[in-house]
Amino acid sequence: MPRPREHGKEDAFEDAFLLFMQKGYSQTSYADLEEATGQNKRQLVRDFGSKRTFFGTVLEEFAARAGRLHLERMELAGAKLSDIRRCQNDVLRYIRSETGWFGCLVCNTSRDLPAMAYPEVDAIVQGYLKRIESAYWNCLSSAIAANEIHLSKRDTIRTARMLLGAHVAMLTLARARHGYESIKDVADSAWQSVQSLVTRDA
Repeated sequence: MPRPREHGKEDAFEDAFLLFMQKGYSQTSYADLEEATGQNKRQLVRDFGSKRTFFGTVLEEFAARAGRLHLERMELAGAKLSDIRRCQNDVLRYIRSETGWFGCLVCNTSRDLPAMAYPEVDAIVQGYLKRIESAYWNCLSSAIAANEIHLSKRDTIRTARMLLGAHVAMLTLARARHGYESIKDVADSAWQSVQSLVTRDA
């Protein structure tokens, strides 16, 4: 039974947000949602739709929040190469936060086969991963235009994908509660690869 308390729709959403972050779609039941939010199933369906619909809304919100926190600076016109390092540091700070061990809901969901069977969930996951790659690509392209680095078009794509891989790896390792220093090593190694591209007279 849900715990009795005064609880508005926004509060219920935030509680469900944290619950889905912790347990994912497949491992979260309506009983879990009732306990976390203080609302019964009827109220939850009325306010948020089915569990599938509710999860999709939470996943979209996670992608929006993570994008604002980690990616927006790299997506700007004239983004600097140093913005890549700032993004990595933002991710590392998140990992060390109280809820950082939850990792990334998008990354976690990509391994949740029942959730990924839903086309709308798959679209959100693929869209956010593409956004991460595109943000790194934009930053690298801006650095090329500013003569900070020299890369071919193909190598720019490859480097953006390498940075995407490092980004996802950091958050996946956080979810696995791997040691912080190991996670930081992933970020440092990726950054060193970027630094090796710097034009020395830039």
